[in-house]
Amino acid sequence: MTRWTSGKVNVRLLLILVAVVVALGVAAVAARHVGRRILTERALSLGREALAREDWQEACKQLLDYLGRHPDDTEILLQYADACVMVRPLEWRNLQKAVGAYRLVIQLAPTESLPYERLAGLYAGLREYSELAYLAERRIQHAPDDLRARTWRAEALIGLRKFDEAGVVLDEIVAACEQDPTTRREYVQACYMKAGIAAETATDDGRRGAEAWLDRAVAYDPASAEALLYRAQFRRGNGRLDEARRDLEQADRLEIADIRLRLMLCDEWLAHDDLNRAAAQLDLASAVDAPTIRDCFLDVNDWLAARFVRTARLALAQGPQSPYAEDALAIMNGFQDRRHRLMALPYGIRLLLTAGQAAEAETHLTEFLGLLSTGEQSPASTADVAYLKAQVARAQERPYRVIEVLEPILVADSDRADLWKLIAEAYSRTDQTSRAVRGLLQYLRLRPRDPDMTLQLAKEYLKLRDWNRAFETARLAEPLDPTDIVLKLLRIEATIYLAVEQQEEIDHGRLDALAAELADLRAKHPDRVDVRILQSIIAVYRGDDDLAERELKLAIAECDETLRAEMQLARHYYRMKRMAEAIDVCRTACQRHSAIAEPWLSLAGLHVVEEDIDQARACLQEGLSHTENYWERREMTLRLAGLELLHGQRDAGVTLLRDLVADDPHEIRGRSMLLSLREVQTDAAWAAELIEGIRQAEGGTGLLWRMHQASLWLSQPDWRSRQQEIHDALDYCINHDPDWSIPVLLLAEMYHKLGQL
Repeated sequence: MTRWTSGKVNVRLLLILVAVVVALGVAAVAARHVGRRILTERALSLGREALAREDWQEACKQLLDYLGRHPDDTEILLQYADACVMVRPLEWRNLQKAVGAYRLVIQLAPTESLPYERLAGLYAGLREYSELAYLAERRIQHAPDDLRARTWRAEALIGLRKFDEAGVVLDEIVAACEQDPTTRREYVQACYMKAGIAAETATDDGRRGAEAWLDRAVAYDPASAEALLYRAQFRRGNGRLDEARRDLEQADRLEIADIRLRLMLCDEWLAHDDLNRAAAQLDLASAVDAPTIRDCFLDVNDWLAARFVRTARLALAQGPQSPYAEDALAIMNGFQDRRHRLMALPYGIRLLLTAGQAAEAETHLTEFLGLLSTGEQSPASTADVAYLKAQVARAQERPYRVIEVLEPILVADSDRADLWKLIAEAYSRTDQTSRAVRGLLQYLRLRPRDPDMTLQLAKEYLKLRDWNRAFETARLAEPLDPTDIVLKLLRIEATIYLAVEQQEEIDHGRLDALAAELADLRAKHPDRVDVRILQSIIAVYRGDDDLAERELKLAIAECDETLRAEMQLARHYYRMKRMAEAIDVCRTACQRHSAIAEPWLSLAGLHVVEEDIDQARACLQEGLSHTENYWERREMTLRLAGLELLHGQRDAGVTLLRDLVADDPHEIRGRSMLLSLREVQTDAAWAAELIEGIRQAEGGTGLLWRMHQASLWLSQPDWRSRQQEIHDALDYCINHDPDWSIPVLLLAEMYHKLGQL
């Protein structure tokens, strides 16, 4: 059994031990506190350094670390919030962090104005109008005299479409401003918002009320560029261009610090077609520094987008040689996010087309369509997309594609003048003259004072030999541009045919008056070959063939553009049966204009009349050797193929056409010529292949492929089983081009075969 013995406790040792433990604990606490302070100071220092070098991401990280230990430091909270807003690319989560930080500052220092201003700018930029209204009310509670807060509240109420409440707030602002002459900008902005509310009614009284508010703004502060711009914009929108221009000229002379106002002034000068002044304002806006940009735009990409739009519009207005085109494309290529590329690509496509870069434009169009296919919200309407597709197709010399793209759109949206203009041109280029006339009439319904398109309508009427309408159209077009000699000559040409062809006897009195008018035009425009040609035509109708010949020879000797006069002289000799002289004139024209198809085609035609097929063939082959232009070669190849089919070696003609369509998937005329041949009509597979080629070239809205398909079905033994399909195809053609006779005749043939005629 062990026995325990008691010993004396060493109190001194115990006290020393306790003291050591306490000292170590105090040291640890002190060390931890010192360490935290060092880390905190280091985070703050690194955060400020990051702010100084504008490394916003790093600044956010370091300042957040600091705020974890000092969450009530309002100065750093503001810096952190500002840094979150500046991080690029702009992300929603960073904006949420900024909103939270600004709110915390407001909670900690509810009387400070700066966090309210920053948060109001965020809410306005994000269109968070409910939040903006709440923020404004809270600010007004702490600062009842703050007019900016009242302006935020009015802006929020307008955004929420609470116009009556907004109007009350704005009336209070106006009344307060009238008592304080230092609040000029708030007064101008209040008047502008009141004008906007008045204009919402879209009535005459509303417009008068809106202008009255804009007048008040200008009267209150005549040196306010903002007030002048608001009124100029309103006046231009109401067609009062002279008054609007006076406001713009006055604003242009003022100092403008806000780049948004400079961009607005640029917009207005563009709308007035004053490209030099628009360029000057754009250059001034583009020269501002980064801090100024940040004061006006939440996202620097939004600034670049605003600058891009004006630069692109200016470049498009100036044309292919614009010095701004390269700058616009460079800005566009810098955009990476979907929103800004969707905005920029339509302008970029048009700029590339203006520069003749169709392939590049098509590449960008493909990208644009790909972005649209994501299904997210797009700023482009269906008609806008169709316009871009049609413009690219036009640049690629694909008029049938233009028609295919635009026809369905114009059924639903018939008020797009730009689309009617494109489709009318495409109809004209594909020899669908009646449809071109209808397209031009629709365009002129929307743009009645366009002299160029009115001139084109008169030309289309001349193609149809509709002299009355050609005359009336040209006569109505002349006052639109009194200096345009082409309009006068077109009206004279139509009048000549009216005097000659629509009366039992030639109206010599009218011809005499026209001859006198032409003599006056010739004195003013001695180099115009078209004046001489019309004089020669009148001479023919007066029975003076010698005078007609002399006039044409003088035109060839004295005018710069001689080809038309040479061709007219050849026709004159042909009409008089002076074939040798006609051939000589054409041969000389071929030597002078060897790269152009027209003289070679005319010379070949004369040889055919003389039954000299070998010479006609040799002429066309020689013409082909003199030009590399696709369209000139195409015309001569088609004529040579037709010559071989009718007068020469049929197999050679077929081979020429087969090669032509094989090389060009968009060639329609060559395929149509092949489909007219007996050997093709009896080869169902070959005919179907050609029809499918036409369908691919024309698109789903095409008429020719439907006509050929119906004709092929009608020629086959089992045509009765396809009665409905034949009817539908031909009926479609008739409805879309009532003046086209072939579908009507084919439909009549079917009903005749059915015994129903």
